[in-house]
Amino acid sequence: MKEYRNEHIVVYWYPERCAHVGYCLRLPQVFDLQRRPWVDVNGAPPEEIIRVINQCPSGALKYALPAGSKVDPALAEGPNALDYAAKHPPAVKAAA
Repeated sequence: MKEYRNEHIVVYWYPERCAHVGYCLRLPQVFDLQRRPWVDVNGAPPEEIIRVINQCPSGALKYALPAGSKVDPALAEGPNALDYAAKHPPAVKAAA
């Protein structure tokens, strides 16, 4: 897992989960495969980054808000929020 942060957002990338669908590349000022590091959390407002990460179908990109972030916490409760699974447990669990 790689972590990219600023005072308003933390982006986590799990490369082993990445399916390379490319939804993140819709925000090239943040996600650029030709740049190192390839994620620049200062490239766009955190709200835009959250919208794009919530579209990541593989879950390879996650986000969280650090203490003191000015982002509305209600906005950061989407499907790829780092703590989404803990807050939204599955309705059905498979038996072992």
